Amino acid sequence: MNTRNIVTTAVGIAALAAGTIGGSAAGFGLGWNAAPTPNECLIALDEADRTLDLTAEALGLAGEAVYAAAIWDANTLDQITADLDDITTELGEPDTYLDAKAACKGETR
Repeated sequence: MNTRNIVTTAVGIAALAAGTIGGSAAGFGLGWNAAPTPNECLIALDEADRTLDLTAEALGLAGEAVYAAAIWDANTLDQITADLDDITTELGEPDTYLDAKAACKGETR
């Protein structure tokens, strides 16, 4: 992918995000979506946020692992492996999110 394609893609994504945020803000400002968010949906959103945060942390560690492997740094690789094991444990089973998402949509699992 050349630089022009990367810049075009980045600008497109930024414009989409701005439009989505602006549209949501305008909707709330005009009184649309005024109903309270059901608790099940808030739980699902919290679980999704937690998963995204842990995924971002794991991706950062993956980048560090590539560098550590390139320079044959076994101690750092061992630490990264332990950190990734902790993240995997913290992620646990997806049932909390999946159950809350289904409840938010009025579905059963």
